Formats: sequence, C-alpha cells, structure tokens
Amino acid sequence: MRLIDPTKTRIVKQRSHLGENITRREHFNGSVDANVQLRAVKITAGAPPTTVLVHAIAEVEAATREWRVAKHSDSDEWKQFVKTRLRAANDRLLEVQ
Repeated sequence: MRLIDPTKTRIVKQRSHLGENITRREHFNGSVDANVQLRAVKITAGAPPTTVLVHAIAEVEAATREWRVAKHSDSDEWKQFVKTRLRAANDRLLEVQ
C-alpha cells in the first residue's frame, strides 16, 4: 500500500482583490505551480491608447520574450544584444507615454 500518491495534485483557484485569477497546483512533494491571469493594466493613468504607444508596448513584449530565451543560451553576444534591445524598448515606452 502506498501512502503518498505521486500522481496526486490539488488544484486551487482563487481571485485576488485586484481581480487576477490565480490557479495553483500543489503537488504531493510540496512543490507549487501557479498560473496568474492578469486583467488589462494601464501603464500610466491617462495615457491615450495611441498607435505609437501600442507599438512601443509590442516591442517591449517581443524583447522580453527574446530575453527569456537568450538568458539560457551560452552566447554572450546574443545576451548583450537582447539587453540593449530591451533597454532601448523600455526607454522608447517611457518616451511615448
């Protein structure tokens, strides 16, 4: 008889006071996975949704996705390139707000 079922997980869904939906998966060994689904977030109060702002946000998101991949690579040149791209995208976003 096995006391601890290795396939047993407990799923807990909750909603925070900010409106996010949080799904936590608690495993038998104590590890926890969580998925957080955010509502739309205003970057600054009163910022109009202009085309330039939307393009700047898209560039930040693309640079962030590329950084997530590059940081696990062995290429220092790629990491440096992506850091520069991400810094430039963040500066551009602050500029157009």
